[in-house]
Amino acid sequence: MTDMDSSIKRELAERLEEAKKTGDPIPPLTNEYPEMTIQDAYDIQNINRGEILKTEELKGRKIGLTSRVMQDNFGVTEPDFGFISESLLTAEKKLGLREHNLIQPKIEAEIAFIMDRDISGPGVNFRDVLQHTYRVVPVFEIIDSRIRDWNIEIQDTIADNASCGLVIIGNGAADPDDIDLRTTGLILTCDGKLQDTAAGAEVFGHPAGSVAWLVNKMSEFDEGLKAGELVLSGSPVAAYKIKQGEFWEAEIGDIGRVTAAF
Repeated sequence: MTDMDSSIKRELAERLEEAKKTGDPIPPLTNEYPEMTIQDAYDIQNINRGEILKTEELKGRKIGLTSRVMQDNFGVTEPDFGFISESLLTAEKKLGLREHNLIQPKIEAEIAFIMDRDISGPGVNFRDVLQHTYRVVPVFEIIDSRIRDWNIEIQDTIADNASCGLVIIGNGAADPDDIDLRTTGLILTCDGKLQDTAAGAEVFGHPAGSVAWLVNKMSEFDEGLKAGELVLSGSPVAAYKIKQGEFWEAEIGDIGRVTAAF
């Protein structure tokens, strides 16, 4: 339970949106409100989601903190999630950091799911997710924080829409029935130099298991995933800082590849 006043939550939501618009990051919310709970943080996120979806369509969801290392870093035992509105989604391959209101961006490569049918929890497992998936596609998620210097607790990142900055959809797609997502390899390069490699199993043991977690978690909010939604399952590799002038590429097994030039 939480005692945080609704007016305070709205004020904090407005601070985050103002930081995004101006490019001027703010101090951690948890510095001022150390009593903030996970539920408070999702409430703050949902205030901004409600405002944004007055003028934009909801395109999907993102899942973060899917690896054990990242969860240990934040002292939590489960991932978090945010929403993807249409202004966060792009197929552009050449991007200006400021044109997209990016403040201190980092890049992650992920497998994303396009849902074929509505699905809701609780009790959903990874096999259910696969049966409800139309295609899987390669994406870059540009994570960003409106909190200064990425000095965040789990509550800060949840309130800040799970640090979502931009989602770039790549080329290619695959039917998840035709490939084993656990052994699907990912190769990440920057300016032609190898940065990282991983397999899909690094994400929750199976990327569809991450999506199953999301569906079950959303049931606590009386929500589910809808047909056509794009769901980012979480990155099996580390997040890397982006510099202007760099060219990034990720090749994800038989699914396809995604590129981005900054």
